[in-house]
Amino acid sequence: MRKLSLLIISLLMVITADAQFTITSSAEHLLLTDTKYNIDAIAIFNSIPAGTTLNYTGGGNFTWSYTIAGETYTSTQTSITPEDAVQYTILINGVPTYYIYVIDYSLYPVTCSQVITDVPIDNPCEISEIDVIVNAPDLQYVDRNGNTRPLPRFYHIAYTTSAWDAADKSWKDSAAVATAPIVMGKASFVVPAILQDAVIAAYGDSLAVDMGLPIDTCYGSFQAVAVQAHPIGTIIERDAKNEKDRSSQASIQGSAPLVVQLKANPNPLTNPFVEWFIWNVTDSNAFRRFADETVNYTFEETGDYKAKVVVQNGECSYTETLEIRTMESLLEVPNVFTPNDDGINDEFRVAYKSIKEFHIWIYNRWGRLVYKSTDPAKGWDGRINGKPASVGTYYYIINAYGEDKNDKGKRVHYKLSGDCNLLR
Repeated sequence: MRKLSLLIISLLMVITADAQFTITSSAEHLLLTDTKYNIDAIAIFNSIPAGTTLNYTGGGNFTWSYTIAGETYTSTQTSITPEDAVQYTILINGVPTYYIYVIDYSLYPVTCSQVITDVPIDNPCEISEIDVIVNAPDLQYVDRNGNTRPLPRFYHIAYTTSAWDAADKSWKDSAAVATAPIVMGKASFVVPAILQDAVIAAYGDSLAVDMGLPIDTCYGSFQAVAVQAHPIGTIIERDAKNEKDRSSQASIQGSAPLVVQLKANPNPLTNPFVEWFIWNVTDSNAFRRFADETVNYTFEETGDYKAKVVVQNGECSYTETLEIRTMESLLEVPNVFTPNDDGINDEFRVAYKSIKEFHIWIYNRWGRLVYKSTDPAKGWDGRINGKPASVGTYYYIINAYGEDKNDKGKRVHYKLSGDCNLLR
């Protein structure tokens, strides 16, 4: 279908809005009309079969002029048969007006012989270099000023690298392509560091690709050395409904003791070496070190922390740091609860965060102890010895210590007492 489309377009298309000529051919071909070439058109054919013509479509007094083997020819026919490496000029009223240069691509075949994927000497952790050795005869044309100029030939490579999928939080295969000019039998590619071992497919040139021709392809193996990581810290949630600041959605912070799963997520290399360094920002020298890709770490005391991951493989190294914060302690005591099994406020529970040590005692109005606990996540369900307690006022005493410290360097101490109403 592509070859047929090229043929139909070529039969009907006027090359530019002003140029009054067309090309008729059964062969695949290209029409290069960019002004950078300083010529109206370069017509590139994959061979020039019988029936191929250049056609003048304008009116008036015109003449074709062209030179072959040192002999100059003219014609007043509307159509002429082109040959390779010849410039055709259309003169209107004796004035050279349109210039067309013809190339038979089949006479300048390109073959690929080797793909070289050595690690670059400079900056191998940021870029990858690939050289493709090709046999590509030079293509030249003559512009409207009579100057012989090279027609660039380009080669391509295609390969699969790794790309981080932020939404899925994982590395995914990512197809990549690159193009480079052929210079003195070689196409040299400099691309962003390829992040996984890959097969490099080299093919071209670009003229053959654009004409839809069978293309010469060769392959090379690439061994990745560049490393990256996309570290993620995820709070391991506790199920206590009355513990505040347990969300892991916006940032890595919450109530202490804060349990965080740290995952390095290095790019898919073979056995990279991964290290985690964790410290409180008040003392960067007192760090903990772990040689694992995934670490579950408990941040006990309130404060600001950093978790740095280092990924390396002997050639390259990559470092990134996460910021983690444990919140200041808090205790909030309710003044009413309704143990009626409606699922709403059925227990007397404190709201808390970053509590290290906790004791609570609850008494009825006659001073009888009805409940005690050392776990702030638990609450009194309004029962005494398994039976519903009477509606009324009860009194609590709380003695607790936070994970944080006060200005004197001692743990924040909570000594609270008060009353709470039990309603049904």
